[in-house]
Amino acid sequence: MLEAMISKDYKQRPTVKQLLESETMQLVGMIEKSKQEKGSEQENEQMNKKMNELEMKVRSLEVEKEKEKQEKIKAIFEIDKLKQKVNLTEQEKQKALSERDQEKRRADTEHAENDKLKQEKQKELQEKQKAQSEVTRLTTENQQLKSEISKLRPQITSAKEQSKPEPQTQQIQQTVPSSLRTITYYSIIPDPDHVKQQVNKIIKTNKGDQSTVAFNPVISSGIVRFGGFFKDHPNSFSISI
Repeated sequence: MLEAMISKDYKQRPTVKQLLESETMQLVGMIEKSKQEKGSEQENEQMNKKMNELEMKVRSLEVEKEKEKQEKIKAIFEIDKLKQKVNLTEQEKQKALSERDQEKRRADTEHAENDKLKQEKQKELQEKQKAQSEVTRLTTENQQLKSEISKLRPQITSAKEQSKPEPQTQQIQQTVPSSLRTITYYSIIPDPDHVKQQVNKIIKTNKGDQSTVAFNPVISSGIVRFGGFFKDHPNSFSISI
């Protein structure tokens, strides 16, 4: 077949059909086919290898991505946890501030009440001292009046004896009380807007105008001594009986 194929006479050469039907060509075809199949297998192996590598890379990327996702979730959880802790700390701080403000207000209220009690006690003490001072002053005035009365008693007795007429037929016997006493009097105030009376004190209430006060002692006989003390009086004054 080979010799026929290389013959110079083309007529002796085998046809294409003969060549295809010959065993040699079949063998060559089988060899070429085997080579092609072998090449295809190698390509398939390389393709499979590349696909496996790509799959591994994809899996690795997916693992990394899942890892990053988990880390992100963990980070978000930690952030939420820190936020809760910060909020709790802020709430405790606000609670402490509120309690401190309440304590301060309570202390201020107690302090104000204590100051009020002190002022009331001080005022009460001043009123007591003022009342005691008034009692002392009245006692002193009373003692002074008694002393004046004691001093005037001999003079009154002497003046009364000297003023007695000599009876021609019958001497009228009069007795002088052995001691003098304070009698009740009634003050007569024409204008209460100018003068007012507090116990035994006569207080002038007008400014600059004249004031008149009369006294009406209840007596039927005897001698009456009228006395008074003027205090803090800038203008002139007079007493008439």
